[in-house]
Amino acid sequence: MEADISPLKVCVVPFGCQMNRADASAIQELLERRGHVPVRDEDEADAVIYVTCTVRQHAEDRAFSRLGRHARRKRDGRRVILVLAGCCAEKEARGALERLPELDIVCGTRRFHLLPELLDRVRAQGGPIVAVGLDGRPGHEGGFHWRTSPFQAFVTVMRGCDNFCSYCIVPYVRGREYSRPPDEILDEVKRLADDGVKEITFLGQNVNSYGKGLEPPCDLAELLARAGEVEGIERLKFVTSHPKDLTPELADALALPKVCPYLHLPAQSGSNRILAAMNRGYTRERYLELVEMVRERAPGAALASDFIVGFPGETEEDYLRTRELVERVRFSQVFVFKYSPRRGTAAARLPDDVPAEVKKRRNNDLLALHLEIAAEDNAKLVGSTVEVLVEGPSRRDPSRLAGRAPTERIVIVDGPPELKGEIVRVRVESATALALYGRPEEEG
Repeated sequence: MEADISPLKVCVVPFGCQMNRADASAIQELLERRGHVPVRDEDEADAVIYVTCTVRQHAEDRAFSRLGRHARRKRDGRRVILVLAGCCAEKEARGALERLPELDIVCGTRRFHLLPELLDRVRAQGGPIVAVGLDGRPGHEGGFHWRTSPFQAFVTVMRGCDNFCSYCIVPYVRGREYSRPPDEILDEVKRLADDGVKEITFLGQNVNSYGKGLEPPCDLAELLARAGEVEGIERLKFVTSHPKDLTPELADALALPKVCPYLHLPAQSGSNRILAAMNRGYTRERYLELVEMVRERAPGAALASDFIVGFPGETEEDYLRTRELVERVRFSQVFVFKYSPRRGTAAARLPDDVPAEVKKRRNNDLLALHLEIAAEDNAKLVGSTVEVLVEGPSRRDPSRLAGRAPTERIVIVDGPPELKGEIVRVRVESATALALYGRPEEEG
């Protein structure tokens, strides 16, 4: 078969977390450098690349369902290259081909840099091709960011996870931790700043373990300090952190001028028995010590958390310990997930013994408690002034603008459209559990 070297119209579709979106952006940049043309419409594309998530079954099923539509059209004679990439590809490997034989390429999380070559091989020789494996450092150098707007970007600083929480599939599909060299990251930050980016969020599965094994040494606190010296960068954030790797130096970094005083620190449970079963590596008491450390070293910092309800063996008493933790810490944001087993994890061997209706009740109860707390705490901000990076029109009311305070709180602003992309001081006039409302200070 003679190779077709004409440019392909490619549609790269991310599912799930910010890391997948950064990966999708990097893949698109890599393919563009090879002459291929990005398109947004999947039906217009010569190659459809799904960058998939497998943290929860729902995300995996959604990707296969959408790929199934293309597979049916392919069986009807449409010529399109179908690519399953990312975490689901790494987890399923050849099993993905059994589930969807029309796939041309199955590309794992550390083989993205091979995609241009794999596309060429499929065009020349046909498929399927399976390229998976967690050996070596992650590929696709030179593009590790995801632009969410002309003035905001996520930059991947590390990959993988060494924690092996009993419920989590990530270490098995992303591999062991690997930190990018700081100079490489800072060069990328400078390029983004030169292109108008004001706010950068550093990304990692376990971002506060950044720097392990680097020579010369550089941890996340130092990386944030150095990035804060880049001209044009006005805001720095980082996600997601693991409590066992939170250091005093990183808590101090939350008080640096350019670093947003916001820490996403997933607790997952308030019960020591459940935390041990989850293999989280800390106790409830240690978590509370970390909260106190952050609030002493970075006064006013906002804390957010994730929780899993209905983990195997979770009793009502265990759940109430989680509820008490939420009441005590008063998180600014809470994300709650109902436990679902992931094949291949240690927890999947445990009986999923908490009934679905109990999981739902605990999920709703914890969210309701958080909303009550958030409404009270946000009300205390009425009359204060906050700096807001205006992101654009509000989704709910396009006549108003929406942005975020340094604490990641959503702020709805009455102001002109030209404020988009600007950092403005906003006088808070009212508040709900989900947002603050106000107008630019200079307008009185």
